[in-house]
Amino acid sequence: MKRYNTPHRHRVIKTRLTEEEYAEFSERVTLCKMSQAEFIRQALIKSSIRSVITVSPVNDELLSAVGKLTAEYGKIGGNLNQIGKRHKTYRSEPFPVNCYTFLISQGGISNEYKVYR
Repeated sequence: MKRYNTPHRHRVIKTRLTEEEYAEFSERVTLCKMSQAEFIRQALIKSSIRSVITVSPVNDELLSAVGKLTAEYGKIGGNLNQIGKRHKTYRSEPFPVNCYTFLISQGGISNEYKVYR
C-alpha cells in the first residue's frame, strides 16, 4: 500500500454562503488554480484578521467619566497627604477632631491641592 507524507486531516469545517459570496469564492479559487480546501487552508495560514474597534459618543462619555474619577482619586490622595503631614506636625499636640473643617481652613479642600514634601 502506498503511503503519502501528508498530514491526516480529520476535522471538517462547513459554512454557508450567499450566491454572490459563492461566486466570488469560486472565481478566486479558479484564478489561484487550487482546490477549495487548499484555498481555505492558505487563506487561514497566510492572512491576518484585524479586529475593528468603533468609537462612539458613549465611549467618549465613558472615557471622560473615568478621567474625572481619576482626578477625584488624585484629590483624595492629596487630602490624605495633608492629613499625614499635619499628623506628623501635631504629634505632641492633640490632632484636630474635625478633619474636614481643618482641611478647609488649611486650603486642603479646594480646586488646588498642595503636596507636602
